[in-house]
Amino acid sequence: MGTFYGYSIELEKPPHISFDLARPKHDCTRGIWICNFKAEVDLQKSFATIVDITNKTLTLRFNQPISLTEMFGEDGEEVVLDAQLASQLGYSSIVIVPGRYKLSSSSEGHKQVVLNIRTR
Repeated sequence: MGTFYGYSIELEKPPHISFDLARPKHDCTRGIWICNFKAEVDLQKSFATIVDITNKTLTLRFNQPISLTEMFGEDGEEVVLDAQLASQLGYSSIVIVPGRYKLSSSSEGHKQVVLNIRTR
């Protein structure tokens, strides 16, 4: 289920994504933010699934157990989703805004995080 333009719709295939848990500021070698964000066709290779999106937030559910309780990125570490994935989600562009984000448990028992985004 996703929320697009204020309407909830069933996603035929929720987008699976992969990324490194690291900070661009540290050349993607350490930290707990998002580096090398990309769409994945194969669920086995994916790290998370986009389970909800509005024009202000994007919710990621992690597909694997992780022990993190928060993620953190600083100004200048914005994550720009590629144009094809943004289009699939109903936007021409999506930028994940860095900040401090708490992780919570989803109804399926996996951790998830709600990230602030800018859209066009």
